[in-house]
Amino acid sequence: MFGLDGSYVMYVAFFYGYREGVGDDLLAKLKEKLVGDLGTGQNLGWESLLLRKVAPNDPELWRPLAPREESFDRRLCEALFDQLEDLLGDA
Repeated sequence: MFGLDGSYVMYVAFFYGYREGVGDDLLAKLKEKLVGDLGTGQNLGWESLLLRKVAPNDPELWRPLAPREESFDRRLCEALFDQLEDLLGDA
C-alpha cells in the first residue's frame, strides 16, 4: 500500500480512511468479532481491542498511538490482517 510504512498506526489510519471513503462496515464487523473474542470492550475501537487481544496481560501496550517495539508492531499488523482474512472468509 503506497505511503504506508508498515506500522500498526499507519494501517489503523489507512483503514479509518478506507471506512470514511467507502462506507464499508468491515471495521464494524471486526469490532464485533473482537468484542466477542474478548468478552468485553464494547466501548472501545477495533484498534484498541486488537491490542488487548494480542497483549492481554500487558496494559502498557494497550495505548493505540504509543511507540512500541518493532517486533510487537509486526505481530499487531499480522494479527490485524489475520482477523480481516477471517472476516472475509466468513462472508
